[in-house]
Amino acid sequence: MRRVNYYIGRMLVDEEGALAPSMQKLVKHGDPNLLCHPCTRFVFDLLWSRMCCLAFIITKLWFVLTLLDFIVGLQYGILMFDSAGPGRFALIGCRLFMYIFSLGQLFIKHTAQVSSAYKEARTVRCLKRVPLPAYLFSSRQEFVEFVLALFLMCMLAMEPFLHCLNVDDRWVTNCCEHGEFYCSLSDNYDRISTIPMLLYFVLAADLIHLNIHLSSFAVICTSLWWEFVLYLGALTFLATAFASAIACLPQTGADDSVQLRDFYNWPSAFQSLLSMALSMYGGNNYEEIATADEVPLKWWIMAFGACWHIFLMNLMVAQLCESYRGIFRDAMGHAWLTRGTLILETAMPLISAKRWKAFVDDLHLEEPCELDEGDVGPRSGVPTVEGPFEYLKSPNVDLDRVCRFGGLASMDLPWPEDKPDEDSNAQLQQLTQK
Repeated sequence: MRRVNYYIGRMLVDEEGALAPSMQKLVKHGDPNLLCHPCTRFVFDLLWSRMCCLAFIITKLWFVLTLLDFIVGLQYGILMFDSAGPGRFALIGCRLFMYIFSLGQLFIKHTAQVSSAYKEARTVRCLKRVPLPAYLFSSRQEFVEFVLALFLMCMLAMEPFLHCLNVDDRWVTNCCEHGEFYCSLSDNYDRISTIPMLLYFVLAADLIHLNIHLSSFAVICTSLWWEFVLYLGALTFLATAFASAIACLPQTGADDSVQLRDFYNWPSAFQSLLSMALSMYGGNNYEEIATADEVPLKWWIMAFGACWHIFLMNLMVAQLCESYRGIFRDAMGHAWLTRGTLILETAMPLISAKRWKAFVDDLHLEEPCELDEGDVGPRSGVPTVEGPFEYLKSPNVDLDRVCRFGGLASMDLPWPEDKPDEDSNAQLQQLTQK
């Protein structure tokens, strides 16, 4: 490890002792290469490790609590799902907590934002006709929260506990004995709950930004996501086309044949082809296809497999690899950009003036920073240590080097000429000549 001084005083603190506006300008500029500079990284890392990380975690604690409550209240196998047993009160309590606090918070927040957006005409027209609030498209979190609130309201309208109060006053969570309507209502409620469960975990993905390397990985996944969606669309079109063709074949097999079971009409053929594309189609079914009475069925299946597994799958891998090369160079810069946004927009508003002053005083920016032991240097520096090869993480940054020259220090003597670094071949040639 070696000692390093970062002179970041004016970059971090302005003349009045507050956070310098240069940090906001760097984030607003959005250049990933600039944010990968060692000084910029050091400033963001300093703010994150000493102040903003804890503030960011505090903002997510309530969300994590509501997520755990949703998991406990909806998943089978955690609480006793005896509709008339004593465990039902814990289940009812979890769901009431979810509706009152989680749904209530989202409902109040988005109702205020939607009404404000329509009053101030901050809308975006969808399909050139329907005006939607512009804030929904400003970030992924806002859009997912809005959709989550809609599904939670649907769950509240379908809540079996509330419907069972109409026919049973024992506070039960399931009342199938009172009719088929209540059984189907409970089953549909469980099916609808799968989507909010997934949306909760999508929102929980913001916790990945606690680590800069995981944040960089998230940037890569987000950048390549549309490539994946593109090929899902290609798979859907391909399966639709081949399923439509296969559904036109004559049904010449027996009643229990694979053709009547899996390829009788378009929906069944489409589902079977998707299962083949995703390697979820049973191996025994392929043997039945090979021996089917309708020979063209086998050839259509082979044509679909060739188009998807041989051509489109390999094309997708090649395209993802090529896109990854371009994205990987700037992935870490975009990760630092995301961290800078979290610091300035999420964490810093929660930092009190007293805590900020204590943080600045602890840096001792007004005191001279030693260059070496006993060698006093300029002010506004923050000393730290780093590995001997830390500079290799920023290959695009030109490093300043101290060049020492021998001889007299007279002003009349000419300045020595800069000699370019000799390459390894020239150095090897000089050694052999000696």
